[in-house]
Amino acid sequence: MSVWNIEGVTLIKYTGEAKRVVVPEEVRQISSYAFTDAPTLRELVITKNVTFLSGRAIYRCKMLETVDIESEEINMAFHTFQDCESLKVVNFNSCKTYIPTYCFSDCKSLEEIVIPKEVSGMGDRAFSGCSSLKKMVILNPDIALGDSLFDGASKELKIEYTGDHTKFLELSRRKFFKKTESFGDYHHRDVYEVEITHSDYPFARFDQNVKTHVYCRADGVTLVFPSGRGKAERK
Repeated sequence: MSVWNIEGVTLIKYTGEAKRVVVPEEVRQISSYAFTDAPTLRELVITKNVTFLSGRAIYRCKMLETVDIESEEINMAFHTFQDCESLKVVNFNSCKTYIPTYCFSDCKSLEEIVIPKEVSGMGDRAFSGCSSLKKMVILNPDIALGDSLFDGASKELKIEYTGDHTKFLELSRRKFFKKTESFGDYHHRDVYEVEITHSDYPFARFDQNVKTHVYCRADGVTLVFPSGRGKAERK
């Protein structure tokens, strides 16, 4: 009996017990709950022909540690990898995609992740509950950011952003929440407001009359730019 239940080009369910699983080349779409509760799955390779992951496609794979996405372009629905509590490594490679709402929510073992320039945005609470997340590298200076993106992430979270401070200020003026307009609005639980001025970010071209606001945890959040770094301190 095959461990793959495939209808046409759609993977309905995987029932095998392998530690490393490579999605068959004929699969174009992975259905909801296709890998849910796979008891032995440690490494998943999403092959280049896969173009769509349904909501909760890899949901609650408790032992899954590594995901390698080979697709050049892929669409993902909400909650795709939610509650994969052992997930440590996600390789997007150069995949063009959007990280949807709750995509990696409650992936409690995820410590570092690189968001490539091909990723156009990250939806609301995409990394909420990632309590071990300490480092994120964002390579797209024009990335769209949703609300409560890092709600419940590690207090030691450091975000490396490829754009310069001017681009950062442009991002900070985007409206993410109806009450405020700033980079990171409600991206963290138990937040307080801090005001960032030119003295906090040592950039030669920084307009001394410009101020912005960052919302961060009590221990602060570090924003790292190509030309330097700034850490929000409690007022």
